[in-house]
Amino acid sequence: MTWQIEPSDQFNRDFKKLGGNEQEALAYNLQIYHESLNSCKNPIQIQHGFLHPEPMGIKAIDQGGGSLPGGKKRPKMKEIRLYTYSNLQSNTLHLLFIGDKTSQNKDIQFAKKMVAQILKNTATE
Repeated sequence: MTWQIEPSDQFNRDFKKLGGNEQEALAYNLQIYHESLNSCKNPIQIQHGFLHPEPMGIKAIDQGGGSLPGGKKRPKMKEIRLYTYSNLQSNTLHLLFIGDKTSQNKDIQFAKKMVAQILKNTATE
């Protein structure tokens, strides 16, 4: 099963605002998660140290983890989270937006609204 990645406009704006270290770390963790989705029969069971389950099937990917490609150590970075939603009906990984630890509760509420809209759009297709 091949999963397609669909970034939202909000994600694209947020990603451009990040520093290079944060971009690299999130992109690498996203790559690992995407590879896991493509090789797993039940994506709900995927677990990584940088992956945090949230309500409504939302997963938050943070900047943490082991070494980056080539054994490069991760520098100290701001705590950020990429909110994602894996739509099991369409095999689409939606990249919702990027938030930080200080706005986590508000971010989760916003992510839930975005997922509700995705589900509404999926139901009408």
